[in-house]
Amino acid sequence: MKTAIPWKTTIDINTTRNLFSFNNEKLPYEIELYICSCGLQKRIIKQAKKELEQYQCSECGNDVFYDALYYISNHAWYVPIEKMPFYDLLQENLKIEIEYDTDENNLLFLLNLQIPNFIDLSSEKVEYYDKTIYSLFVDKNGRSNEKPMVEFDLDFLIDDHYFYGEEPSQSVINRHPLLTFFKKQMLQLLIKHPLCDNLALVKYDCTSIKDISFFLAYPHLKEYGFIAWQEVLLLPDNKPLTIKQGLEYVLNNRKEKSLQKVVFQDYKEQISTTKKYNFYYIFSVCKYISDVNIATRMVTLKFEDEWIENRSYLGIEKLFVYLLQTYTQKQIEMLMNDFSCKAAYLFFDTLEMFSQFDDEMIQKIEKVKPRCLEFHDVITYIHRRLVHKKLFEVSFEYSVAQKRGCVIKEPYSVQLPQNGLELYEWSVALQNCLSGYGELIKNKRTTVYGFFKDGVLHMAVEVKNNQIVQASSKQNQKLSREDTNIIKAWFDEYVSQKNIKIPPI
Repeated sequence: MKTAIPWKTTIDINTTRNLFSFNNEKLPYEIELYICSCGLQKRIIKQAKKELEQYQCSECGNDVFYDALYYISNHAWYVPIEKMPFYDLLQENLKIEIEYDTDENNLLFLLNLQIPNFIDLSSEKVEYYDKTIYSLFVDKNGRSNEKPMVEFDLDFLIDDHYFYGEEPSQSVINRHPLLTFFKKQMLQLLIKHPLCDNLALVKYDCTSIKDISFFLAYPHLKEYGFIAWQEVLLLPDNKPLTIKQGLEYVLNNRKEKSLQKVVFQDYKEQISTTKKYNFYYIFSVCKYISDVNIATRMVTLKFEDEWIENRSYLGIEKLFVYLLQTYTQKQIEMLMNDFSCKAAYLFFDTLEMFSQFDDEMIQKIEKVKPRCLEFHDVITYIHRRLVHKKLFEVSFEYSVAQKRGCVIKEPYSVQLPQNGLELYEWSVALQNCLSGYGELIKNKRTTVYGFFKDGVLHMAVEVKNNQIVQASSKQNQKLSREDTNIIKAWFDEYVSQKNIKIPPI
């Protein structure tokens, strides 16, 4: 089966070395060069600008050749690569080139298509132009950047990376069959490269360049299992760490057997059920709650709701410091237990607001009974007063991708807040802390959609990293199953990039 791309190109004979090159004589001839998929190479010298009859390969009879000069130009690649007439042959014709900067210790992978653009008549050697269609950069610190250099037929490929939180359309790039094929080869080349010499204990377990980048960024982590840990920046980086040593750090190196047992059990449970390990809450409990019996019980508390997988524990230490200054450890346990049993989503709302408080704002918090609703209400009150004021005059800007979610999804009309004042009005209508998300929306870190029915706001949905983070109605009440299904269907149809059709190769 012929897999090479058949090329043709026209070359001015005066630009190539020939028998008359030393006479400085300008000749009125051109070279038509044909390189067939069967391997036969044909050179025809003709009058400049003269059109010849269609060439047919004498070896295999092929008469289809692609214009090399055209495909060297950038404008030829403005159409999606999937629509190129030789797309099915690319997998066999693309080559990986590696550029290694020894001074900076970084790698650049280039996926090139070699296109003929010159021939030396004296030696009959053909020279090729490297057309780069994709590049991947990886450095010693684990930073990586991949970039399609030509057009791909994927809606979100380059657009609005801040909306989805990852490198532009990372999940789409990873699912494209042509790029997936070559990224597997790049991974193997990267594993064997000196850049990864310090990763001997983990690199052969890595299944993606993202995995390798993780361990390049955190070379002190010596077991592949750390790939599931969600807050690795908290871990000490001054010495090599195994999983056991990492869990000892989460325990704050406490030696109480009962506490160690529940922390290790929680780790196994999280890994087996979610394939992730969120340890910031447990780390904070072990660090700040000295009573071993209270700490042991608090570690076993679960904060679960509809969207728990996407929640953030940012602000947890700041919250614990405040709680220890204000409440007894027993009262802190009562508060956390109340959040766990009644309203886990309010716990994460509280953390989100607390993460934005400075010391002056914290001092203004009124002490209330250690009950989740009362505590959340007082935090919301302070947050509204001191945070949302500065956002009233701020207008929000949205990408095309974000605006795609603004549709009619019966019985609701889905809208985006246009400024801080409108977001505050939404917060008042739903009697929740929605106004506190203005800074995040302004900085493109999250997106909030309002679901209106007959002009009245009924519920709000937060989308972050191409996932629904939370959804609630008035006073943060949980949604009905019917509304939950409507939101999921709306997200899958209009917001998620996972439903993009991938062309076959």
